[in-house]
Amino acid sequence: MLKYLTKPIGAKTSAPAQEKNEDMTNEQLYLAMGVPILFNGILAVVITTLFSARLSDMRAEFRELMAAERRTTDAHFKHIFDKLEELDTRLERLEAKG
Repeated sequence: MLKYLTKPIGAKTSAPAQEKNEDMTNEQLYLAMGVPILFNGILAVVITTLFSARLSDMRAEFRELMAAERRTTDAHFKHIFDKLEELDTRLERLEAKG
């Protein structure tokens, strides 16, 4: 009834048209719900895969850096131990003379 009261003055009034049944079919409903769910699922899998691959790359890079640092540290310690051994040898010679 409000439809007829809100029409502008002077507009032709006619009998209401027969209403069409515009309900969604089951297939349309399934598509409207299923497509976004599938898209989100696929997107989550892709992001997880890319993140996992990047994390693996970072882990490998970190291991390489740690191995290089360990080699450097080992070389420094070897140099220090060699110097200490040389000093010990010199001190033993001095003790033997005196």
